[in-house]
Amino acid sequence: MDRSRYPLASPFILIGLLTIFLLLSYPRIYHVFPLDDTYIHLVYARHLAQGLGFSFNPGEPSMGTTSPLWVIILSIFFRLGLDIYYSTIFFSLILFLCCGLLVGLITKDLLSDIPGEGEKIEYPLILFSTSMYLLNGNIHWYLFSGMETLLVHFFSLFSIYLYRRHGLTVKTGLSLGLLLLTRITEGTLILAIVIVDLLQNKKGYRGYLTMVLVYMPYLIFSYLVTGDLIPTTAQGKTITWVDGEFRPARTVSFLLACFKYLFFYNPQIFSLLLLILFVFGFKIWLLVRKKKSFKVIEQVKKHHLLWLVILWGIFHIGIYALFFRTMAHHLRYISGIFPMIAILSTYALATLEERWKNLGKYLVPFFMIAVLIINILNLTYWKEVYRGNIEQIEKVYIKAAEWIKNNTSPSDRIAGFDIGIIKYLSNREIIDLGGLVNPEVYPYLLARNCGEYLRYKKANYVMYSCFPDCDIFTGVYKAEYGEKKMLNQKQVASFSTDYYNTPTILHSFELDIYRIEGWLPRDLEGVHEQFVVKEAPCNFPVHYIFDGKIELLGYDLDKPVLTVVRGMSHAIYLTYYWRKITPTGNPLFVKTTFSDPRTHQLIIERYHNPTQGIYPMYIWGPDEIIRERHRFLVPDDTQPGEYEIRINLVDDYPLEGIRWGRQEVGTLLKDVLGISSISFPKDKGVKRDLLVGQFKVLPSALKPIKFKYKKIH
Repeated sequence: MDRSRYPLASPFILIGLLTIFLLLSYPRIYHVFPLDDTYIHLVYARHLAQGLGFSFNPGEPSMGTTSPLWVIILSIFFRLGLDIYYSTIFFSLILFLCCGLLVGLITKDLLSDIPGEGEKIEYPLILFSTSMYLLNGNIHWYLFSGMETLLVHFFSLFSIYLYRRHGLTVKTGLSLGLLLLTRITEGTLILAIVIVDLLQNKKGYRGYLTMVLVYMPYLIFSYLVTGDLIPTTAQGKTITWVDGEFRPARTVSFLLACFKYLFFYNPQIFSLLLLILFVFGFKIWLLVRKKKSFKVIEQVKKHHLLWLVILWGIFHIGIYALFFRTMAHHLRYISGIFPMIAILSTYALATLEERWKNLGKYLVPFFMIAVLIINILNLTYWKEVYRGNIEQIEKVYIKAAEWIKNNTSPSDRIAGFDIGIIKYLSNREIIDLGGLVNPEVYPYLLARNCGEYLRYKKANYVMYSCFPDCDIFTGVYKAEYGEKKMLNQKQVASFSTDYYNTPTILHSFELDIYRIEGWLPRDLEGVHEQFVVKEAPCNFPVHYIFDGKIELLGYDLDKPVLTVVRGMSHAIYLTYYWRKITPTGNPLFVKTTFSDPRTHQLIIERYHNPTQGIYPMYIWGPDEIIRERHRFLVPDDTQPGEYEIRINLVDDYPLEGIRWGRQEVGTLLKDVLGISSISFPKDKGVKRDLLVGQFKVLPSALKPIKFKYKKIH
């Protein structure tokens, strides 16, 4: 059959027009993207357009961007005076349509390598693979995210397309070099091309040289600025919330979590992935059964495009599964699996049709139609996901940035973990606590004690990202009990939104802004100012006297009601107000428990020395009111319900119960046997402690996929 009777252009235009029609109905808020990372790129692009170079804070060269090429492109929009919101989305739309076309062209090339493949099925398969990319709601989310994801897809697919036709030439090398400038981890495709090229006994020296010439200036610049060839963004993330350790068990857990993600949120892609695994698994089984030798070099020479796509997929997800495990941003980092699965699934379908001719001519079209229907129906879900994401950004991050812009001085320095939106809208000097911009924060992050870094940088305000609680990485709270200077801070604003159903965690659901009042010395005067107050305006009064010596006037609980989400860190702050009635002898410790009122099983059990021993109880003055604040981590496996808060004063830390510490018996029970802390009764005598109030945990609508990740101790 003459293939020219079925040109690809006409049906692609129809699919493209259908896609554009669907995208026009996408929910949007002007100038609001769903990611804080987007605004980091916008800050760099704006400064580059203004002649300030690659810098987040003017005058401080830095490499806090995952994609220098994306920054350069955005800077052109700024330089031309274009509306950055619409120009970014329009350019992403162009990339998106080009990617869809490239998926179809690569699919066409792949199918042409199948011996005896019927031409009647080839053309529908090309349209099928194109539709699976263009009508994917997850990819639509990437389109409207304002990030470089679709630029990564474009150069990946374009490089494969060029390699198929020209080999590793200057053109292909240029495309691969630009791919590296878009995202360095996409060197996995280069590795796949090099392996396929070597197995074919080809020598693409010109391609290698072109790649080096394109990418080398960035490496040199990065080394001169940061002293390291690895981008600061990657290092900052692995120090904080990304698991970058080599752990085979965690790798398997991550891969299983990816399967779950596709099953629940991209069922059509999950179906195609199962099909791919079945077909290629069946081929391997036939070879083993017939005891045939598999000559790799001959197979690569015969089907080099197929092997290239397969190796690309394996290396692409492999590097993340081994060294950069994260499911954040709706699988943005491993989004290359979507075009890869769309392409390989057509090969699998063509193989089935060719092998089972009678059954295949009915089974394959039915499968394709069913998957396309699922794909289209899934679009509505992703529109709602995007709506929730941008509303969260608008109600929390945008509002916080506007507050900072309107209530702080242009000379003030703002410290925070999420820094993009705050910088872009307020234009204040930002102190990065996440390690994306400032590598000098790494030692403080590794020690989980960034308070000293705030003092060194002379911060005026600090913004806490809560739920998930990012202070678990920064440890700024510890500075209130600092060894050199004590952080004196006051909350001045808070912005939050309700939970909603979303596949993965994007950002915190609450931002709290604190003004740094000063850094107090650990002398008697400084200690008095930090812990002694004139009155106890507590929200939960108690007025209980322990053993006639110490009175608990009351306490404040910043989150009396909390929604606990699996996979998220949840911190609450409990502020105690004490008064000494009579002199005390031995030092007393505060025991605080959160327990189930029916079984007295504990979800939290903490002992602490009041004021961490900085202002010992035995030197408290008569009738002095002592205010001290402590942080508690709520386990993410805590079940919905009401829990009792009990407090007691004890002479020492009793050796009772199981502690879930590193390399202890409790760790083995929890990790190996699967026994959670809430299911193990650690202290049935907890009811002896003073009941002071209740803490309520609500059921969560947000159920992101969870996998085993590194634990912060």
